Amino acid sequence: MNRLTASEGTLAVYKDLWQLEVWLRRLVYIELKTKYGRTLEAQFDKAKDFLKKSQAYHHMPAAEGELVSYMLMRGLLIMIERHWDMFEPYLMPKKQWDARMDEIEHIRNRVAHFRHGHPDDHERVKQLLRDLDPKFWSLCVSLDELEVVMFDDPVVTAFATLEDMPYRRLDDGRLLRCGSSDPTMTTAFQLSVFKRPWAPLERDAAGREGYFYRAHFYAKGGRYVQFREVLRQTRRLHDDVLFVAHDGNASSVTLLVPAVIGPPHVSDTISGFYDACLSATRHGPPPYTSEAIDAFALSQPEFVLIGFDPLLNTSRDMPFTIFGA
Repeated sequence: MNRLTASEGTLAVYKDLWQLEVWLRRLVYIELKTKYGRTLEAQFDKAKDFLKKSQAYHHMPAAEGELVSYMLMRGLLIMIERHWDMFEPYLMPKKQWDARMDEIEHIRNRVAHFRHGHPDDHERVKQLLRDLDPKFWSLCVSLDELEVVMFDDPVVTAFATLEDMPYRRLDDGRLLRCGSSDPTMTTAFQLSVFKRPWAPLERDAAGREGYFYRAHFYAKGGRYVQFREVLRQTRRLHDDVLFVAHDGNASSVTLLVPAVIGPPHVSDTISGFYDACLSATRHGPPPYTSEAIDAFALSQPEFVLIGFDPLLNTSRDMPFTIFGA
């Protein structure tokens, strides 16, 4: 093997390390955004300089805009250690995690500094991904299954009149969404409240850490939503968004907003996206190809999810591998 040529093994290690870091950053972003909301930026002081330097190169802009994407790996691991109770359910016991990350950092440095490394490097990385795969699958599931029905929540109350099928308590005590969809409406709306595993159960989510609201807008009657236009109209609200997602069929928009920013800001954000979705709804099939959608997705910052993304499309009855290692 020519030492001046990258081996297939080295490239494979880079690919798997890339997947690992992307998902670690996603994990940190989700938990800390739902904990800190608008004050999240203060947690990433060192990353601000890296982001500022990246933005200075106007001729070669990067899509990534979240500070967590500009953290060094060591800083990312320190952040995880600092909030260990929040992250442990998606990782492994602390002593085991520390030992594995010590190995991974050495392997990562070999790749980052263009060394060929040890023949077992790739297998070590793959084994870590195999161990973490069900953990990150459970992270995706948690964004969909930990719903909390809150009749007295001020945000839920504020948007109750927009819902086609709000929650109702049946005679036997069960909670069920029921109602009928107005055939004259071009769009439909649904609002739910979810909690993170580390957050205590409360009567409402107003201003609380570890909760988020999920608003779902969908176009009806053969209509589609011009997602690019929705993003343009809501630009002032993007700092308060956890995620905004557009399905591959262009018919729905899903918005996640951390509750900790407070009811006025949550309501303003949901209202802004609701109005934008209404004005951006068009009749007929979407006038763009799947290839165009994929290209647009790659040009968007991390909080924008387009097409199928495991974060918002995974349920407990859906076996799924994140890493495929």
